[in-house]
Amino acid sequence: MYIYEGHLGSLYTSSYELDYDELYCEECGDSDYLIGCAETKEEAWELLKDITDTNGSGGWDYDYVQSFINKNWKEQEMNPIDEMLMKIAIAIEEKCGSGGCPIKKGCEVYSDEDCINNIVDWLKSVIDTTKE
Repeated sequence: MYIYEGHLGSLYTSSYELDYDELYCEECGDSDYLIGCAETKEEAWELLKDITDTNGSGGWDYDYVQSFINKNWKEQEMNPIDEMLMKIAIAIEEKCGSGGCPIKKGCEVYSDEDCINNIVDWLKSVIDTTKE
Protein backbone atom coordinates (compact mmCIF):
# COMPACT_ATOMS: atom_id res chain seq x y z
CA MET A 1 0.00 0.00 0.00
CA TYR A 2 1.45 3.36 -1.06
CA ILE A 3 1.28 6.18 1.50
CA TYR A 4 0.89 9.75 0.30
CA GLU A 5 0.89 13.13 1.99
CA GLY A 6 -1.81 15.27 0.44
CA HIS A 7 -0.94 18.85 -0.37
CA LEU A 8 -4.02 20.02 1.58
CA GLY A 9 -2.88 18.33 4.78
CA SER A 10 -3.90 14.70 4.99
CA LEU A 11 -2.50 11.22 4.58
CA TYR A 12 -4.01 8.74 2.16
CA THR A 13 -3.19 5.42 0.55
CA SER A 14 -3.33 3.86 -2.88
CA SER A 15 -2.98 0.23 -3.88
CA TYR A 16 -0.76 1.31 -6.78
CA GLU A 17 1.87 4.01 -7.24
CA LEU A 18 0.25 7.18 -8.55
CA ASP A 19 1.88 9.02 -11.44
CA TYR A 20 2.68 12.73 -11.41
CA ASP A 21 -0.54 13.73 -13.19
CA GLU A 22 -2.58 12.07 -10.45
CA LEU A 23 -0.59 13.86 -7.74
CA TYR A 24 -0.60 17.33 -9.29
CA CYS A 25 -3.33 19.87 -8.42
CA GLU A 26 -4.13 22.18 -11.32
CA GLU A 27 -6.04 24.58 -9.03
CA CYS A 28 -3.12 25.51 -6.80
CA GLY A 29 -0.12 24.15 -8.70
CA ASP A 30 0.97 21.99 -5.75
CA SER A 31 1.44 18.21 -5.65
CA ASP A 32 0.88 15.41 -3.23
CA TYR A 33 3.96 13.57 -2.03
CA LEU A 34 4.78 9.85 -1.96
CA ILE A 35 6.03 8.91 1.50
CA GLY A 36 6.65 5.24 0.74
CA CYS A 37 5.17 1.79 0.46
CA ALA A 38 4.19 -0.44 3.41
CA GLU A 39 2.65 -3.89 3.59
CA THR A 40 2.22 -4.05 7.38
CA LYS A 41 1.38 -1.75 10.27
CA GLU A 42 4.98 -1.96 11.41
CA GLU A 43 6.31 -0.88 8.00
CA ALA A 44 3.79 1.99 7.87
CA TRP A 45 4.89 3.19 11.31
CA GLU A 46 8.57 3.01 10.27
CA LEU A 47 7.78 5.32 7.35
CA LEU A 48 5.67 7.74 9.39
CA LYS A 49 7.34 7.85 12.81
CA ASP A 50 9.96 10.46 11.90
CA ILE A 51 7.27 12.85 10.63
CA THR A 52 4.93 12.24 13.59
CA ASP A 53 4.74 14.59 16.57
CA THR A 54 6.02 12.67 19.57
CA ASN A 55 6.75 14.71 22.70
CA GLY A 56 6.31 18.05 20.92
CA SER A 57 8.76 17.25 18.12
CA GLY A 58 6.45 18.62 15.41
CA GLY A 59 4.84 16.79 12.52
CA TRP A 60 1.65 14.80 12.10
CA ASP A 61 -0.53 14.35 15.19
CA TYR A 62 0.34 11.00 16.81
CA ASP A 63 -3.32 9.96 17.30
CA TYR A 64 -4.13 10.86 13.68
CA VAL A 65 -1.23 8.73 12.41
CA GLN A 66 -2.18 5.76 14.60
CA SER A 67 -5.80 6.02 13.44
CA PHE A 68 -4.64 6.24 9.81
CA ILE A 69 -2.46 3.14 10.22
CA ASN A 70 -5.15 1.14 12.03
CA LYS A 71 -7.76 2.06 9.40
CA ASN A 72 -5.57 1.06 6.45
CA TRP A 73 -3.69 -1.98 7.84
CA LYS A 74 -6.01 -4.40 9.56
CA GLU A 75 -4.55 -7.12 11.75
CA GLN A 76 -4.27 -10.36 9.88
CA GLU A 77 -5.87 -13.19 11.78
CA MET A 78 -3.73 -16.27 12.31
CA ASN A 79 -5.09 -19.72 11.90
CA PRO A 80 -5.40 -21.52 15.29
CA ILE A 81 -2.34 -23.75 14.76
CA ASP A 82 -0.05 -20.84 13.85
CA GLU A 83 -1.43 -18.86 16.79
CA MET A 84 -0.63 -21.78 19.13
CA LEU A 85 2.87 -22.13 17.64
CA MET A 86 3.45 -18.41 18.13
CA LYS A 87 2.42 -18.62 21.80
CA ILE A 88 4.75 -21.58 22.34
CA ALA A 89 7.57 -19.77 20.53
CA ILE A 90 7.14 -16.68 22.71
CA ALA A 91 7.28 -18.84 25.83
CA ILE A 92 10.44 -20.58 24.57
CA GLU A 93 12.04 -17.26 23.58
CA GLU A 94 11.54 -15.99 27.12
CA LYS A 95 13.61 -18.97 28.35
CA CYS A 96 16.34 -18.52 25.71
CA GLY A 97 18.16 -15.91 27.76
CA SER A 98 18.91 -18.56 30.37
CA GLY A 99 20.44 -20.91 27.80
CA GLY A 100 17.32 -22.96 27.17
CA CYS A 101 17.08 -22.38 23.43
CA PRO A 102 16.15 -25.65 21.70
CA ILE A 103 17.21 -24.58 18.21
CA LYS A 104 20.80 -23.64 19.13
CA LYS A 105 20.98 -20.80 16.60
CA GLY A 106 22.71 -18.36 18.91
CA CYS A 107 19.66 -16.24 19.64
CA GLU A 108 21.77 -13.52 21.21
CA VAL A 109 22.50 -12.27 17.68
CA TYR A 110 18.81 -12.17 16.73
CA SER A 111 16.10 -9.68 17.64
CA ASP A 112 13.32 -11.10 19.80
CA GLU A 113 11.02 -11.14 16.75
CA ASP A 114 13.59 -13.03 14.63
CA CYS A 115 14.22 -15.45 17.46
CA ILE A 116 10.48 -16.12 17.78
CA ASN A 117 10.20 -16.67 14.02
CA ASN A 118 13.17 -19.10 14.15
CA ILE A 119 11.46 -21.02 16.94
CA VAL A 120 8.16 -21.15 14.99
CA ASP A 121 10.05 -22.54 11.97
CA TRP A 122 11.78 -25.07 14.24
CA LEU A 123 8.45 -26.13 15.78
CA LYS A 124 6.93 -26.58 12.31
CA SER A 125 9.89 -28.77 11.29
CA VAL A 126 9.48 -30.88 14.44
CA ILE A 127 5.76 -31.31 13.67
CA ASP A 128 6.51 -32.23 10.03
CA THR A 129 8.99 -34.95 11.06
CA THR A 130 6.50 -36.49 13.50
CA LYS A 131 3.88 -36.85 10.74
CA GLU A 132 5.98 -39.47 8.90
